[in-house]
Amino acid sequence: MGDLAEWAEKLEVDLEDTEGTDLDLAEKELGEVPCDILEGLLGKFEAVECIYFDENGLTSLPAALCAMAKLKELNATKNKLQALPQDLGNLSNLEGMLVAENELTGLPESIGGCLKLTGFNVGNNKLVRLPDSLCKCTSMEGLYGDYNVLEELPARTKPSRQADLRGPAPCSQEEEGQGCPSENHQESHRW
Repeated sequence: MGDLAEWAEKLEVDLEDTEGTDLDLAEKELGEVPCDILEGLLGKFEAVECIYFDENGLTSLPAALCAMAKLKELNATKNKLQALPQDLGNLSNLEGMLVAENELTGLPESIGGCLKLTGFNVGNNKLVRLPDSLCKCTSMEGLYGDYNVLEELPARTKPSRQADLRGPAPCSQEEEGQGCPSENHQESHRW
């Protein structure tokens, strides 16, 4: 099976209905899908706001994902991801990202470009450090990085209620009005 239409049928994706806002590719054994097919499939769904890649055995996410300008929610939990795309920061409308329970050892510095990111779950990975650019995500309400092997946090750190990192939150405010989310935020979301 090398044809996009054949793979779409196997994955139960309707290529005629590309205007939907959700694309559910969870538990579809995407690890077996050739990269060019997955890239082609994502290229057909420009209006997608929420995409689900969870529980697929993926070791990487397709680069075409970073061109999905309207994407607001990304769920890629319970895969075997070793890295996230370097151009992830292009997703300027991304509000929630779940990449927990993977094999991530680092995050791209470009993540600071996800300025609307409010919820980020990177728990249960192999992260050693969080990128300094994460402090640019000033809309962050909930950051979860528990069950990692964090050795280093970004230079500007301070304890905060909205983060669960088994230690200090990855962001702080050196000066009022700068940098990272408010410590006074009462809610947190487990994305």
